[in-house]
Formats: sequence, C-alpha cells, structure tokens
Amino acid sequence: MKQSDFQFQYPCLDKMNFTVNHEFNSDKTEIEMANSFNIEVKKDASAKTANVALILKVNENKVDTPFQMEAVISSDFRWSIEDEKKIDRMLETNAPALLLSYL
Repeated sequence: MKQSDFQFQYPCLDKMNFTVNHEFNSDKTEIEMANSFNIEVKKDASAKTANVALILKVNENKVDTPFQMEAVISSDFRWSIEDEKKIDRMLETNAPALLLSYL
C-alpha cells in the first residue's frame, strides 16, 4: 500500500465547553440546532507543514435550545506535494474532514 503524500498526526482536543440551558422548555417536540464550523490554518510552506484547527459551535447565541457547545480540535499536517494550490485545497477541505471524524 502506498503511503499518502498528505499526512497528519496526534489530533488534539484543544477545547470543549458544554453548557446546559436549565431554562429550556423540554415540552417542545422540535428543536432547531444552529451549527457553525470554522477553520484556522497556520501554514509553513517552506517546511511543508501546517497546523489546522477545526472549530465547531452549536447553538451559539441561541436562547431557546437545550444546550450550547463549543469544541476545537487541531492537528499538525505535513506533505511532500509540490502543488501549492492542491495543498491549500487539502488543508481547507481534507484536513477539516479528517479532524471532524476525530471530534
């Protein structure tokens, strides 16, 4: 099996906040959840490495929900690919997808 030219190691859960809303009316049958994802990429192109963080927020600034949550997971990525555009796409798409599976 060929080793990937795009690798990561040691995903780390950097932050996890979970807050229960004790004022929430639990008689509701339908609850709208608001999720947002953000990505932070700190790339060192000369070293062919980057640290990518995936930030997930659930129900941020929403009052009528059973809970709010924020989680941040990050990992160091490295590559041997020369195409910078391809690497940028992988850091913005593949890296967060990999981190989401660990979150």
